[in-house]
Amino acid sequence: MTDYYFESARVRALEGSMVGRERLATLLETKTEDERISLLRDCGIPVKTDPASGALLREETLLALLRGVYDEIKELDPEGKATNLWLLPYDCNNLKAAIKAFYRKIDPASMLFDFGEIPCDELVDRVRTGNYEELGALGDAAKKAVEAYEKTRDPQQIDLILDKACYGEMLAMAQASGVSFAVELVKVKIDLVNLMMVIRLGRMKMGELGNVFLANALLTGGEIPVEELLKKAELTEEELFERLLYSPYEDFAKDVKAGDKTLGQLERAADDAFMRRLKEAKMESMGAEVLIGFLLGHETAVKNLRILLSGKEAGLTNDTIRERIRESYV
Repeated sequence: MTDYYFESARVRALEGSMVGRERLATLLETKTEDERISLLRDCGIPVKTDPASGALLREETLLALLRGVYDEIKELDPEGKATNLWLLPYDCNNLKAAIKAFYRKIDPASMLFDFGEIPCDELVDRVRTGNYEELGALGDAAKKAVEAYEKTRDPQQIDLILDKACYGEMLAMAQASGVSFAVELVKVKIDLVNLMMVIRLGRMKMGELGNVFLANALLTGGEIPVEELLKKAELTEEELFERLLYSPYEDFAKDVKAGDKTLGQLERAADDAFMRRLKEAKMESMGAEVLIGFLLGHETAVKNLRILLSGKEAGLTNDTIRERIRESYV
């Protein structure tokens, strides 16, 4: 397997252009949209503006940034053994959106990401014709999701079935890549998604119905077995965090244990726990880990920019926005 010597050197050079803590702090202090547009351009971000008004087109800008990062990584790592797997959530989102749009008889275009592995036009056509051949595990899951929806008319079934297939395929691809760091990250992601699911359902107090839903919804393949998660679902939230203090998710538990936390604060703590694992890539001088760190570090940078820019648009205070921003890769 390649040691990614040239690719790692290139990525290390590109890391200097990432939007991290310092650039976010500078953006946070801006007073006008024109200032923010200027700063974003200074960061090398392909800013998109409305031709008529000159107003910032936030989502178009952020998606262009992320698309450029994926294009860069594809150029550096054409085989993509340890990097292509991170595109699967976009394909999964697109399949879910296309299936739901098909049944609602609406155009899904505005809900699709155009940088997954499966071209959007092809994916929409496959949903329309019911031909999911050659889409692998996601195609098989799409068939099951359609069958489940036609029986139940419950759109949540589409999400549950495709999400399980997506994470299962991500784990399989990570294992096939031979990159242990990729495997670890997928397992951490699975565990954190599951823990947040346990917490959400616990707060909804759905009783036995919630337990049945949880048993069907929990993702498999993480470090915490599903059986153990189902037992944790019987604990109070305080007891759950106490148990997590003696697990690989000690840092997540410490973040959320002190005082009552909103779901938004818990989601931030989960994202930060994942970022702390991701930052282990910064200790590597070369290898697939460097490319993965750069890629997923940009995912968080885009999330933080979305939080900051939308917060500014909504007139939120800097303190409120700062509380919502995730830990940065750089």
